[in-house]
Amino acid sequence: QDSKYIPSRGILVGNCSYSQIVNCHIKAIMNCYDCAGIAGQISYSSISYCSFNGKIEGDGNGIAGIAGTVRNSIVNNCMSHAIIKGNKFVGGIAAISSYSNIFNNVVMGACEVSYTYSGGIIGCSYYDTIENNFAITSQIGYGVSEIELLSIGGLFGDISNSNINNCYIIG
Repeated sequence: QDSKYIPSRGILVGNCSYSQIVNCHIKAIMNCYDCAGIAGQISYSSISYCSFNGKIEGDGNGIAGIAGTVRNSIVNNCMSHAIIKGNKFVGGIAAISSYSNIFNNVVMGACEVSYTYSGGIIGCSYYDTIENNFAITSQIGYGVSEIELLSIGGLFGDISNSNINNCYIIG
């Protein structure tokens, strides 16, 4: 899915493979193209007990509070308290996630998108297991006509073949 738009910039790490990121806490305000609060891209890795507090704004296609792209990985017990703003693929926890486990995460703030694929937890989810996530967030579409604002949801922008259990939103 639009692999040319996969972010690989993170405040802590750009690309993370076969690794663990545990108990890292970032407070920042960023203006970038494609980026995320903790890691730009993770594969076969885990991010646990981490948090991002601040604002990430960019004209790019992949902006997220914790990890831009999550593949075959685990994101658990993380918190994003932020305003996340981008063009496409915007998420409080992850912009794009596939074949991963996303559980016990909390998002507070807003996800703002100018085009499509925005969710309070994940912008786009494919073949994921997503459990016990909670969001106090708002989804805001701006800059284009309502016809062009597609796949925007309180928790998930777009989901395909994923399992969701015990996820909640206030917003």
